[in-house]
Amino acid sequence: MRKMTICDFCKSEVDNEELFCPFCGNKLSHRLSFSDVIDADFDDDNSDSVEKTKEELITNKLILQIMKKHEWLNIKNLIKLLDIKDVKDARYLQLKLKQLTREKKVLLTIQSGRTYWKLNKAEVNL
Repeated sequence: MRKMTICDFCKSEVDNEELFCPFCGNKLSHRLSFSDVIDADFDDDNSDSVEKTKEELITNKLILQIMKKHEWLNIKNLIKLLDIKDVKDARYLQLKLKQLTREKKVLLTIQSGRTYWKLNKAEVNL
């Protein structure tokens, strides 16, 4: 069985012999083994409390409330406003935006190769 490590950037499980993460492309300079992460989780004093992940906090309602306060926003603006630090959470936000666009709750435009969204006030009552 091969020893696995965790990518510092995207937190994916990667073969220990890899130099770059196959998921995010980040160079694997600091090697952290999977067992080290598990052991560290059990050493935490607050192991009884369960914190919500960022994905659970990124809701359609929250996205729509942020869009209500602003006009056109691109993904970088939304990531900053939602205080997203993890790549997986940013990808989750993109999926939520696609869902809201399909539901016609947000409008989408592409300007100079960049995608912008804004609240569709005709469809959403907050």
